[in-house]
Amino acid sequence: MSQKNAENIIFTQNLVIEDAKALLAFEEANKAWFAEQIGGRPCHFFRIDAIKEHIEELLCLHALGKCLPMVIKSQSGEILGRVNLRDITDRDAELGYRIAKKHIRKGLASLAVKTMAQEATERRHTALIANVGTDNLGSQRVLENTGFVRGERIEAYTSLNGLPLDVYRYRLTLPAPAKNKGVHDNKG
Repeated sequence: MSQKNAENIIFTQNLVIEDAKALLAFEEANKAWFAEQIGGRPCHFFRIDAIKEHIEELLCLHALGKCLPMVIKSQSGEILGRVNLRDITDRDAELGYRIAKKHIRKGLASLAVKTMAQEATERRHTALIANVGTDNLGSQRVLENTGFVRGERIEAYTSLNGLPLDVYRYRLTLPAPAKNKGVHDNKG
């Protein structure tokens, strides 16, 4: 899926091992921002060999049908964000995303969520789940504006910077995939 913005064409694509250098640059440039918003990565993560290992792990999980890792890129190849489906079952999957600080409020999170909803629909999932910190109003707006419905509040779901983090569990019920045009049910 792609969209035009004032800077260039933005698109999403599956994460590949060749993204390692750009992914490391993305993670390093946003290290403090992500630590503040969704929790930090361990120090050893910020090395090219660790990034390649991380990508290989995700690709193995993808091959097993357990996750779908994608990146949001500019036309020049800069990674602007990440989006994934994880904990995939026959029926649903959990959505997660992170957008570079300098690219928030540009519609990239909405693009990411819509892309994954389309992917999940094509894979015949019935729902997407997303857990969002109760104080993360930006992500709550993105999810609500893309059709997610806020559900239960889960106290101390995880921790952020050593403190318990409460989340809202959001759910998007997906439509049935479109049937192929030109195919008719021939019941006489």
